[in-house]
Amino acid sequence: ALNKHKFGDDTSCLICTLSKAEAERIYGKAQSLMLWLTEYMFADTIFAFFRDKMVVLASQKKTSALQTATQDGPIPCEYLLRQKGNDEEVISALISRIQSTKGKVGVIPSKSKDDQGALLTNFYERLRQTGMELQDIRSHLSLFLAFKDTEELEFIKTASLLSVNALSQSMMREIIDSVGNPRPKTHEEISNSVRVAIENGSIAKKFNVDMQDIEPCYDPIVQSGKKQELKLSLIPDDKRLRGNSTILCSLGVRFKFMCSNIGRTLFVEPDKEQEELYTVAVSAYERLLQALKPGVTFAAVYKEVVTFLKQDHPDLVQHLPATFGFVTGLEFRDLTLSIKENNHHVIQADMVLCTLFGFQRLSSSEKGEYAIQLGDTVRIKTEGYRPQRNVAKVTAAKEDQMREHQRKLGQELHAKLVKRLQNLDDLEDDQESAEEIVAFHKPSSFPKREASRLRIFVDIKHEAVILPIFGIATPFHISFIKTASYAEDTQTPSLRINFATPNVTAIRSGNAGKPSLVYLKEITYRGSAASIQDAHSRIKSLQSRYRQLERDRKEREGLVEQAELVVRRDPSKRIVLRDLYMRPNTHKKAQGMLEAHENGLRYSSNKGEQVDILYNNIKRAFFQPPDNEVQIILHFHLKNAILIGKKQHKDISFYTEIGETQTDLAMTRFQRSDRDEFEAEQRERRMRKKLKQLFCKFFAQIEEETNNRVMFEVPNLELGVPHKTTVTIRPTERCLVNLTEQPAFVLPLSEVERVHFERIDFRNKNFDMVFIFSDYRRKKLDTCCCHGVVTQTDIIDVSLSSSLQVQVISNIPIKFHEQLMTWLDSHNIKFTQAPLPIKWDQVMKHILSNPTEFIEEGGWSFLEEEDDEGGEDTGEASEVEQDEDFEVSESEFDARFLITRAQLEEDDSDDFEEDSEEYQDSEDEDDEDDDEDDDEEETLSWDELEKKAAEEDRQSAITQREKEKRKDNPPKRSKQG
Repeated sequence: ALNKHKFGDDTSCLICTLSKAEAERIYGKAQSLMLWLTEYMFADTIFAFFRDKMVVLASQKKTSALQTATQDGPIPCEYLLRQKGNDEEVISALISRIQSTKGKVGVIPSKSKDDQGALLTNFYERLRQTGMELQDIRSHLSLFLAFKDTEELEFIKTASLLSVNALSQSMMREIIDSVGNPRPKTHEEISNSVRVAIENGSIAKKFNVDMQDIEPCYDPIVQSGKKQELKLSLIPDDKRLRGNSTILCSLGVRFKFMCSNIGRTLFVEPDKEQEELYTVAVSAYERLLQALKPGVTFAAVYKEVVTFLKQDHPDLVQHLPATFGFVTGLEFRDLTLSIKENNHHVIQADMVLCTLFGFQRLSSSEKGEYAIQLGDTVRIKTEGYRPQRNVAKVTAAKEDQMREHQRKLGQELHAKLVKRLQNLDDLEDDQESAEEIVAFHKPSSFPKREASRLRIFVDIKHEAVILPIFGIATPFHISFIKTASYAEDTQTPSLRINFATPNVTAIRSGNAGKPSLVYLKEITYRGSAASIQDAHSRIKSLQSRYRQLERDRKEREGLVEQAELVVRRDPSKRIVLRDLYMRPNTHKKAQGMLEAHENGLRYSSNKGEQVDILYNNIKRAFFQPPDNEVQIILHFHLKNAILIGKKQHKDISFYTEIGETQTDLAMTRFQRSDRDEFEAEQRERRMRKKLKQLFCKFFAQIEEETNNRVMFEVPNLELGVPHKTTVTIRPTERCLVNLTEQPAFVLPLSEVERVHFERIDFRNKNFDMVFIFSDYRRKKLDTCCCHGVVTQTDIIDVSLSSSLQVQVISNIPIKFHEQLMTWLDSHNIKFTQAPLPIKWDQVMKHILSNPTEFIEEGGWSFLEEEDDEGGEDTGEASEVEQDEDFEVSESEFDARFLITRAQLEEDDSDDFEEDSEEYQDSEDEDDEDDDEDDDEEETLSWDELEKKAAEEDRQSAITQREKEKRKDNPPKRSKQG
């Protein structure tokens, strides 16, 4: 740049220095040049740039650091070492070399009045004594640093994205929470919260960046109320946020020393005049962006915007700010290159500007004084600015498109539903006839000799108990005996037997519940202690044995026999993953290997356990990479359950853990240095990469072996959610899954007919998501307790003979509502929403018992929201009753299934009935003090309230300690004579 005369024709040398005071400041021309050169603030160091080399006068320590960085550089570097206590010699040597250039010396004058230090003061004094002409190069330096290379543009782009995240995720939340709060936060408190969010890296969770590279460009600015100004040099005040008009927001994030900025205006219940002025501001801002193109002066840009406003709104010109923006980069605000009417510098490609546009000192008859602000970080491209489509119009168009798509889906689903429900037999579940329980299948198997004694006899072989009743030996199968209790009193021991009867206990019998039969509920026998005790122990032993057999029978019920695994014998074609854990596991932390064979997979653990999974039994396969997780997982969701141990499982995971799941804080604090932690992080990063490659290679080979009959899906982390609970459900291409925690959760979207959102209300922070399956005869799923696309997942088991189910993911934060609707629509899934929950057990029971009536009433149309236009047909109801059927109301058909707000409140109150008396006592005591404290608390600030609460906690702790002391050391009673 010096050889190309970018710092003046006669300039032959450039000097860059920083004093210790200047090195502590963030912005400035000298600071920017120093960061551009070295990425560090070198104080008490002199950089002299000549046309053929660079000379650095520095201490020994700084010289060593610079030599390492510049030894392979394109520019020759020479170093002059400072001498302790005497710098005259090296200063004289540097001055002589500067004088030999016989040209002007470019310097950056210091604006600081602080002491420059002995070295710099002496150097500049000697330099002035030479009589050489010193030239101010600040304007030349502005132009030189204004052009950004590819790496710098990427840094600014990242900084801009971080600014957007900080505004949307931190500042907007703080403001929204404060607007609805009776005691809102102050501007300073909101600014501090946002600044902390930027500094601790919470806004950068989705970015693969180092937190040390992120910092705020300035303290975030929030303005509300009167006297709002379009300035970025304001200091947040201690006034409370006012939500009666507009709120101005400004913040900037700095990434790797590169700056960015964003500014927006929030309207709180705007009137018509404010809406019109905001439309004008957006139009003028669009004209400003269009005018920013290479070859145009900053003054021409300013003039074009003013001319545009004068055409239709000349009265708004006086409300414009003095500048419309400035060039940014290493220095946040370069006033030399700002958009104002007297700046004739020319805009060039690859400049980056922070725009700051709007109207200030506006006044509304209803809202009072306010301002409007718009600001962004803009890169100047060769082709200029491309106008963007109106975001509001685009959003409205997308909503209309989604609404039309959902209407067509509703028509298609209703037509399919009518066909499916026309034949009543299609809904009748193929219910297996109940098994008749018979203890003795033929008379010869009845133990006549034991029965003739008319004593209690337990037949273990036939699982029966023979009881003497009115002189007749009567057999009872052990499943009909509910309890047997032994009582020993002072007179005669007794044995009391309770029987399982219909409508009290479920009986696995075909005769259960027949009205023509008389059931025995209870019988008591008395006798000797030995005989009664022996009968009691035998009955209990047979009950335990039978219950265990029943559990084993239920576990094996529905188990489909699998074909044999064809083992691959050729060792050269082995496909193996080693050192894996399996879930569910029969041995805790037993490792093993997963090997692919001809027709399936085999897992062999080091405990001798083998589990075979056939390819034709795999319904879904998933691969969860180790990104942001401590586990890397291969998961298989099977068509038919297989037996592992003594239980059936349809979800099997193979995983390995990466890194330390637990950290010893004491070891970290006292024995691990920063270098050790860095090396550990590097090892973990390399391990993650290596394992990911191994797993990817393994499942790619499986996909190739099966000709893509087994395809692995990867959870989409972009649609993930905050870990507010222990589990997060993530969407894949065709499923919703949670693979990390057990039991695993897999919900294929192909089995879902429609989705219904419940508790959609502006007063609620969370809502529920109900999945209605296409198969109304769907068998009961494995019950799991997960946490859903967002938080908790519950499965509602409907108590019907056909084992029907819907599945609910509950307590999803309301902020994910729009995202989920878009995601469902993209997968062609019909969704509806309503403010109240629904009694799904009654809904499904009604569908099965009255399918014709269900169709006549409009099918699922009762889930639809009321049509705002009231004239369009949704296709799920007749034209006559469309408006009433689509509205979720508490009338006719809907009222049977809706849970009203009163019922919700009643259910909530029922949870506290057990503790009501104890709670009421404490409530009565507290009420006496509440009336006295209400007036006082209304006038206290938050800090005062916190101090008061801390004092109350301290007094409570003292009282508790005194009670414990009295309990441990009770007072001695005096002896009475």
